[in-house]
Order: sequence, then C-alpha cells, then structure tokens
Amino acid sequence: MFVRKIAFACIVVTGVACSSPPASSEAQCVGHTSSATSAAGSRAVSFERDVLPVFGQSCVFGACHGAKGGNDHGIYLGAKGSTDDAAEIRAALLERGPARVPSMRFVKPNDPANSYLIRKLEGSFCDIPACDDGACGDRMPRGGEPLDPAAREIVEAWIAQGAGP
Repeated sequence: MFVRKIAFACIVVTGVACSSPPASSEAQCVGHTSSATSAAGSRAVSFERDVLPVFGQSCVFGACHGAKGGNDHGIYLGAKGSTDDAAEIRAALLERGPARVPSMRFVKPNDPANSYLIRKLEGSFCDIPACDDGACGDRMPRGGEPLDPAAREIVEAWIAQGAGP
C-alpha cells in the first residue's frame, strides 16, 4: 500500500510537471506604457516652453533632427536653443508621420500610445506590425542614453494634454 501511494505521488508530480507550459526564452512584447502621471502630467505643458528644450538637449544636433532643409532623419525638431520655428515644428509633428508607418502620426493629440514620437523615445515597437524585424530603427536618441524619465514625461504629458501650442 505504501509503495502504491509513493508511485501514485510520483505519477501526479510528474504529470503536473510535464503538463506545465514550457518557459519561454523569448521576451514578451511590451508596447507603450504611460508615464505622464508625474509632475509633468499635473500642470499644463507648453510646446515652446517645455517640449522644445527637451528636443534641444537630445535631438537637434546637425546630424540628427536639427538639419532644416537637409537630412532631418524623418522630422525636423528645431535648432539648438531656438524657438523661432516652434509653430512649424509642432505642425509637422501633428500632420506628418513616419514613412515606415504611414498609419501613424509623429504626434497624435491625447494619445501618446499611438504617437510615433513616444514609441521612438521608448523603443517600444513590438506591437506595431509595420515595425517587425527592426524596420522602425532604434530607440531615440540613437546611440545615446535614453531620455531622462522626467524629460520623456514632459513630451508624453504634452501629447496626453492635446499637444497644444
């Protein structure tokens, strides 16, 4: 009787262990996760006052998104330290989208999760079919440290608040 109980216990344990799904070695897809609930999300964010300086610190170098009329790598984000083009830059972010994902805009007001700009800052493309196999490139800023969380939250809060002037 004792041997039967042990044999039964071994079968049950083995059956449970064998029926568990195997652990996946692939990373799970994590799309956009909102971060605009911090201090940036609690006050009105201005494009010219708050967002353009973020671009100026991380994005508008001559070889990146600061080359007006030249290779702006998809979108011109202004000249370092200047707000002269603020209205033009904001309009382009709202009206244009990336060539790889024509269904998206760089900025979709009130919707950071569907704004390509936020996806580029996060590097979260896995749930965008057009971005399969790395087609949407790298997280921005390319080759550098990720944007400071507070700076990214400013951009995200601006979008969440409607992407106003």
